[in-house]
Amino acid sequence: MNQVSTKLFTTTEDSEWRALVPPTRSFFGSVEFARIAEDQTGYAAHLLLIQAGTARVAVPFFLRPIAGLKFAAAGDRRYDALTPEFTGPIMLNSDPSFGQNEFYVALDEVCRDRRIVADFMHLNPWSEGYKLLDPSHVLYNRDIVWVDVSIGPERLWAEHFTYACRKNIKRSEREGIRVFEADCVDHIREFYRIYVGTMIRTNALSQYYFSLEYFLRFFSEMRGHARFTMAERGGQIIGAILYTHDDDNIYSYLGGADAEFQQMRPTNAMIYDTLRWGAAHGKKRLILGGGYQADDGIFRFKSSFSKYVARFSTYRKIHLHEDYRALEKQWCEHYHRDQLQTEYFPSYRWIPPDQSTQILSSEDK
Repeated sequence: MNQVSTKLFTTTEDSEWRALVPPTRSFFGSVEFARIAEDQTGYAAHLLLIQAGTARVAVPFFLRPIAGLKFAAAGDRRYDALTPEFTGPIMLNSDPSFGQNEFYVALDEVCRDRRIVADFMHLNPWSEGYKLLDPSHVLYNRDIVWVDVSIGPERLWAEHFTYACRKNIKRSEREGIRVFEADCVDHIREFYRIYVGTMIRTNALSQYYFSLEYFLRFFSEMRGHARFTMAERGGQIIGAILYTHDDDNIYSYLGGADAEFQQMRPTNAMIYDTLRWGAAHGKKRLILGGGYQADDGIFRFKSSFSKYVARFSTYRKIHLHEDYRALEKQWCEHYHRDQLQTEYFPSYRWIPPDQSTQILSSEDK
């Protein structure tokens, strides 16, 4: 059996990180995204490299301090780990002798050494790294809609778009909506106006509010992998979506539309433009995501562009069981509850509905 070795990289070691996982390989696994997210959240970003024989596996993740919890001691040096979206283990090279057990032992040793209580992974449905995960710790989350960009706009129009979808795209054309890619800071400010307005209108949770600086950094630092798509009519911006992309995938990341102009279907126009752009640039998929609930209005809208759905799943693993139980006990004491019952993971990070707040304005953003 090959000897297993591990190495951790931080965002300061950007050349090493980039050599392993460039943004062309994985947008959300890149050091460029990690650095932006690290500054936004305050969670230190790392890339774990596991090697054994010819096998090389990379796992990008953020460390969330236990000390940040309301009931934890200020000097607590423990953490839990969270991977970026659509990542989990990224298989760089495979080796028949390296499988689930070898991966788990290596990961568990790193977590224990670093006092990481638990780790939570957002998985990429198309990643080969799936086979390294124990299925008993992989949980189905929801269905997500994806579009097979590789078959071309004509086939998508004829075989995948619903009648309502085609009708709405045609309406956007009749209304004179023009779609273009943002090319200046003023366009990003307009994007931000549209985005914040959408978050306020939908009463979004606080984690969906990002600063203007967050988006400006995508524009300035990841221009080749972040496409701000704008919809305008008569010189007025009425819709905007940030699409991120790597070699294979386009991800519908964040965006919105002006409610006053929704009937003109700017969102349909932006998605259709992105599909054509993706086909012209050799992309395989446009990942539109899911809804808030199964088969809700958002999911049905996204499904109007494609017949395909994928199973989006997460990986949940406790590494320090006694610590995990102790944190649950502290949670119960803090919230004056007899027991902690939730599907949220890690459970001790769950905030009861009567204790949570939603942001209704963005004046401080």
